[in-house]
Amino acid sequence: MHKGAHVTVYLILMILFFMAINTWRNNQIAARLGFILTVGYAIFDEIHQGFTPNRTPYIGDVFLDAFGAAIGFVLLFFFKR
Repeated sequence: MHKGAHVTVYLILMILFFMAINTWRNNQIAARLGFILTVGYAIFDEIHQGFTPNRTPYIGDVFLDAFGAAIGFVLLFFFKR
C-alpha cells in the first residue's frame, strides 16, 4: 500500500506540473520539464527525510516516484492525441 501511494502521488504531481507549465502550448517541453521537476522534487524529499528525526532516506522511493512520474508522462501523451 505504501509503495502504491508513492507511485500515485507522484503521477498526480507530474500531471499538475504539466498543467502549470503548459501555458506555453508546447506539450512536449511542458511534459519533459514536468517530469524533471517531479523527479527533482522526489530527490529533495528523500534528502529532507535524512534530516528529519525517525525518518530515513531510501533511494528506492525515488525510483518509485520516478516510475509514477513516467506513468503520468505516458498518460499525458496517450490522452493528448
